[in-house]
Amino acid sequence: DTYRTGYLSIKCKNALVKYLAGRTSGYVFIPKRGGVKLTKSTLEKDAKAIGKRAKAHLSTTVHVYRKTFASVTYLKTKDIKLVSRLLGHANTAVTEKYYIIDDEFQIQNEMHLYAA
Repeated sequence: DTYRTGYLSIKCKNALVKYLAGRTSGYVFIPKRGGVKLTKSTLEKDAKAIGKRAKAHLSTTVHVYRKTFASVTYLKTKDIKLVSRLLGHANTAVTEKYYIIDDEFQIQNEMHLYAA
């Protein structure tokens, strides 16, 4: 398995500590009684359900959320190295190629412009 360092805000860290309530072993996320085990498949289903409830115009997958996080973070910071580290990439070229939306369509969309 590949492990990556993940970063949490203070608010997220505090909520996670409260959720764990002193547990020191076992799974981090435990299903409620009658719930389903948390798996990659479960996360994908949840991502799609959230998108459906939000009436998103795109198919929402975990990858779409990851790409959105990367793009928004880059637009806010303009720091490709930061985004690359947050995504766990060893090379910023991967981040630029697959995660940063910095093209003509985005410029037109953001600025409400149309190419002549």
